[in-house]
Amino acid sequence: MTATTDVRAAIAALQGHEAWAIIRRSTRAGDRDTVGLVGGRRRVVESILDVPLEEGAPADGHIADRLLAIPFRQVAERGFEAHDDGTPLVVVDVETELEFSVAEVVDAIDDTGVEFTDRGGFDSDDDEYAKLVEAIIREKPHPEHGYRACLGILRLVSGTAKHGWRLPVHAPWSSAPAPSTASARS
Repeated sequence: MTATTDVRAAIAALQGHEAWAIIRRSTRAGDRDTVGLVGGRRRVVESILDVPLEEGAPADGHIADRLLAIPFRQVAERGFEAHDDGTPLVVVDVETELEFSVAEVVDAIDDTGVEFTDRGGFDSDDDEYAKLVEAIIREKPHPEHGYRACLGILRLVSGTAKHGWRLPVHAPWSSAPAPSTASARS
């Protein structure tokens, strides 16, 4: 049996778990170029404080005892305001943990291609988008307002109008008029 067959079998077995993940691992020093296969039982908890802590290092062959999927709303536990969209805080108790090189995992995954029902696109041209960005920067010129990380999203959001999705493009704090895109009018 080749390494690729071993990885394929490991991925197939991993999918038998209630919850599983394939995680690209690396370190800042660059001395680790691996992929972890992690699977186990899934449960939902209300608070990070509900996640049990173990004493000592994980069992041999494991890097972690649990894998957590933490929704953004958990920042409220630290006193920050956050929208609760109902996404659960999921804990996976690790039962299986395997590690392979990135190359082994890439070789083991069939290249089946991805089909898109919609390739996306934009319904605003570059000039309209530039005007929107300029208005946001003019109204909120300080990076601490958090807008700079979102400017690219605005362009993507504006493409949703052709699907009938109603998402705001105009920044609510801005006194500048809304841009004349289809999504702003819909």
